[in-house]
Amino acid sequence: MTATRNSMRQKYSISRYYYTKLFEVSLYGGSLIRPLFFEFPHDSGVYAKTESMFMIGPALLVAPVLHKGAVLSYPYCTNEDWYDLRTFAKVYSYKPGEKNGAEVKVPGGFDFVPVLIRGGSIIPYQPIERVNRITSMPKMLMTLLLAPDHNGEAKGTIVVDDGVSIDTIKNKTYTHLEFKFSMDRKIMVVKLSLIHISEPTRPLYISYAVFCLKKKKKKK
Repeated sequence: MTATRNSMRQKYSISRYYYTKLFEVSLYGGSLIRPLFFEFPHDSGVYAKTESMFMIGPALLVAPVLHKGAVLSYPYCTNEDWYDLRTFAKVYSYKPGEKNGAEVKVPGGFDFVPVLIRGGSIIPYQPIERVNRITSMPKMLMTLLLAPDHNGEAKGTIVVDDGVSIDTIKNKTYTHLEFKFSMDRKIMVVKLSLIHISEPTRPLYISYAVFCLKKKKKKK
């Protein structure tokens, strides 16, 4: 029961990301669920070590534990920054000059599925510990998870509509937003661009969280 509850909470907390990427697949083509070599064709490691892993859109890597009693997962991370979606900790760092990535060790087990977020991504996220139905989620505060890459940048999109109407794309009754994030040692910037906006628009309640901000070390 605990495993089912945790898996459902995990799934619904990123339901807005699922919704956005499925919406964009309808607009532009492609697929939501994809093997790693679709996203990283130039990394030879993804062809040999990733049969039990898959991507959800361009940002999330799912590496389930498949063996009874196992408490660790060993996802293959391409040579980019990667973060644990559950703990927000960085699990792999970009290595200049390297073509391929490497396997990493992350906690996993019966009661949750290990999911990593790719550096350079922004995804909408809503913790749902107190939610009983997904229809109540549009009124909740939405958090943008900002996972910077090694250049301190990230970007992502979100689609919002009324969640009920049909022919939303045909009638253009939706709002499509793009967020871009950048940071240096002194300042962080989040920019919002309108890809498409409909009238009337529904309100968005958004906060943001930045993964793994490191404090600058003081010189002795």
